[in-house]
Amino acid sequence: MDKLEKAQKAARKHLSDNLKSFRAKHGLTQEALSERAGFHRTYVSQLERQVTNPTLDNVVALAVALEVRLSDLLSEHDGPPATLKLGRRPSKNSA
Repeated sequence: MDKLEKAQKAARKHLSDNLKSFRAKHGLTQEALSERAGFHRTYVSQLERQVTNPTLDNVVALAVALEVRLSDLLSEHDGPPATLKLGRRPSKNSA
């Protein structure tokens, strides 16, 4: 793996970890974040799993949706990413 590939892999990992962490801090599901950013839920899932690469416009949309700076999504942060609790999604009828 060359220097460029290592940097790209690291950037995808930082974005993935930071998305999960900020999403957990806001108490958002992938679906809720997707709606805020104007994406399909599976797109956020793919980003968190490092399956796809976002455009700059999409990273900006995520930063706005999470109310963080663009640099916060791409920066390496101290400590492990937040752990997301797994469970059932709330039903749309419950309020």
